[in-house]
Parts: sequence; C-alpha cells; structure tokens
Amino acid sequence: MDRFPLRDSAIGRFLFSKVRVSWLFDSAAALAILCPLLGLLGGFWWIFDLLAHFRLQYLVVLMVTGLYFLIVRKWIRAFICLAAMGILAIPLTPYFRPIASGTPPAGSLKIVSFNVLKSNGNHSGIRDFLLQEDADLIVVMEVDRFWLRDLALTKRYPYAKIWPRDDNFGLAVFSKIPLESLDTLKLVPGQMPTIDFTLRVNEKPIHFLATHPRPPVSAVIAQNRNTQLAEIARITSSGQPEPQVVLGDLNLTPFSVYFARLLKDGGLQDSALGFGLPPTWRAGTPLAIPIDHCLISPGLTVLERRIGPRLGSDHSPLIVRLGIR
Repeated sequence: MDRFPLRDSAIGRFLFSKVRVSWLFDSAAALAILCPLLGLLGGFWWIFDLLAHFRLQYLVVLMVTGLYFLIVRKWIRAFICLAAMGILAIPLTPYFRPIASGTPPAGSLKIVSFNVLKSNGNHSGIRDFLLQEDADLIVVMEVDRFWLRDLALTKRYPYAKIWPRDDNFGLAVFSKIPLESLDTLKLVPGQMPTIDFTLRVNEKPIHFLATHPRPPVSAVIAQNRNTQLAEIARITSSGQPEPQVVLGDLNLTPFSVYFARLLKDGGLQDSALGFGLPPTWRAGTPLAIPIDHCLISPGLTVLERRIGPRLGSDHSPLIVRLGIR
C-alpha cells in the first residue's frame, strides 16, 4: 500500500516540487510588495485604493516568505522581504507606541459605535451588550424599525435621533446627555445620512458627526464615499471652536490615501493611536481590517479604546472613552 498517496497525486507532485514551492513564495512576496505600492496610488483608481486596506496581511505574508527565504538561504530575497516589512511597518508605529499621559482630563465621555448588520438576528444579545457597557453615547448603524423596536434603548437613553431605513444604511444616536444643534445631513445628494449634533460635557460643547458612507464596490460608489468624507473634513475644519468627533463605519482603513486626506483636511487624528490596530470588520478571518473609527480633534484625549465582541454582526463594536481637557 502506498504510504504517501498525496505525494504521488498531481496536487502532491506540485506541492512537493521544490521549484514550484519556491515559485509560490516568490509570487507571494512579490504581490505583498506590489499591492501596497499600488495602494499609494489609490487617488488615481478605486481598485488601487482597495489594495491599500490589507497592509497588515501583507506584513504577515512578507514575514512568512522572508523566513522561508532565510531557511533556504536565498539571502537577497530574504533581505528584500525584511526591508519591505520595515518600510510598511514604520508608518504604523504610532499606533503601537504608548501615549504619555498628560494633564488629567476635566471630564470624560464613553462612546459605543456599532454596525449591528441589518440581517443579524441577535437583537437581544446586542441590546444586552449595549446596556452592560452603559456608555454615555451610542451610535448604531444598519438599523431598521424592527431593530429600533427590539433595542428599546430610549428608557435609559432619553435623547435620541433615529433614521431607520430598509436598506443597510439606517442610523441612530442614543444619548444620556441632551442633543443640541441636532440635524440630519445628506452630505452627498441621494446618499447616506449623517447625524450632526453637539453634546455638553462639564459645560464644554463637543461637536459630533455620526456617519456611514457606502462601501467602495464600484468606481461611482467609491467616489461618493470619498466625496462624503471630503464634506466631513470641510465641516470639522470650518473654524468651529468646539472639539470635533467623527464616528462610524467609514468603509476604509487608516492605510487609504483618503483616510489620510480626511485627517489632514479635517484637522483630526485617529483615536487608535497608541491603542493598536485591531480589526473591526471580519475579525477572525484572513480579510479582517479596521474600518470602524472614532476620529477626534485637539482638545480631546483618548482614555480608553477597545473592540468588543461581534455578536452575530460582521463588525465588532468600537468602545472609546474620551477625556475633555
């Protein structure tokens, strides 16, 4: 009896061929270097921008291929992989560098932002989670009238603005603190809603935008998302004296050129700095990426930032505690 039937099969002969194995590692390393380079050109073509989002995956591929090349003593290839790893990783170091504590904040605000997934049937589990977290402010996405009925948050959160929809872009805000200057915006004609409001924490006003742009699944929709983000940047940089907060599933990662533009043009910074880059979408899968965000302007500091359980959604909730200086 053949003790190694797989080795003698067509697949086995392919897998156990040294030439083919080397070719597979060469191809994987080349793609892990080429794709993020093309991602830098995301402003020219929406497909290039999609390639930018998987930088953490590219780092893993380069680590594996670099180790393989070291084992088989292909020194030049190993050096290229390790050098590429360094180039890709250096811009990420601020996310993993501890932030020095400064002046203790005068007050704090706990926030939960959660894309619950409209088709998710775990309404009661998510309601229990939200009540257990007991945040001051909750933003939920992909909610319809059935979700809002089952969440039943208005007893604990008497101040709310809800915009249920039958598609995947319903949006709702629940707050323990009165919502001031409340408005609903469509930053791009015919596109997804944004809720604009102000909260006062220790008598200090903070301006919020809760939003959920469409995912970039085509050139037109990607451009709509980018226009919506540009409008958000215009609002947050319009000279308002109060601190700014942008919350929601933005459908892009910190590796996108459009994310960098949003931060720069909007005078914002990523709340994830110093807290790592845990994925919020498809967590636990090879495609896991961080696309749910809390962006802040000067005047605010991040006291806590963590990712909660998925609870049946394809997203994990984002929990942030902001300090008011």
